[in-house]
Amino acid sequence: MVKSLLLLFCSCLIAQAGYAQGAGNSTAQVDNFIGVQTNNLIKQVFNSTAATNNPYLLTYSMDWRKTGWGFRIGAGYSGGSNSNIAGFTTTSSNSDVLQFRAGVERAYQLTGRWSAGAGLDLVFNNNNSSASSSTQSIFDSSASNSRTINTTVGGGAMGWLHYNATKHLVIGTEASFYYARGTKSQVLDHNVQNVNPSSPTGYSWDWVENKQKFGVSSSTFSSPIVFYLMVKF
Repeated sequence: MVKSLLLLFCSCLIAQAGYAQGAGNSTAQVDNFIGVQTNNLIKQVFNSTAATNNPYLLTYSMDWRKTGWGFRIGAGYSGGSNSNIAGFTTTSSNSDVLQFRAGVERAYQLTGRWSAGAGLDLVFNNNNSSASSSTQSIFDSSASNSRTINTTVGGGAMGWLHYNATKHLVIGTEASFYYARGTKSQVLDHNVQNVNPSSPTGYSWDWVENKQKFGVSSSTFSSPIVFYLMVKF
């Protein structure tokens, strides 16, 4: 699912870039915007600790100049892994988080350089994480593994404000409110090996597995403290 959504995002960008190039010999009827979130860069430059809960690192939108109507997509991904060995114990963890949205919007030209817009989005979120811990000693050993998959689907309203710094360079910010519902699945297993002289193998095993699945919901408001640097073509 994650790879499919990322492929869809890239395909839309390539298709629209081809459309814009094909229309290069005539008067453009649409405005295309490709943007990247710059908050992390701003934090490094100004040594800021301000945080934003807007997860969409990449955005694309296309608006028809005559009507102002258009569509937009956005995607964000974060992930990482970690492992540690301390004495007889080894721990590791891994996480993959994907956020994707798609929707329609209406753009309004306020002045020569300022424009604003509002729209509705559908959102998809997937959080896949796992962790493991194992202990190995002379007399016994144990291992624990857990995996959590959190998937939600929803939607909501958004609004944005753009400043056209140049003909092709735009700085923008946005605010949104999304509500999503879905499921959360957890699988936990734990096994222990102990020395047991009475056992034919000399060891005994204890193994426990626990599976859970339940519904989840979330409401997310993203204030307009996020900044996007966009190329307009």
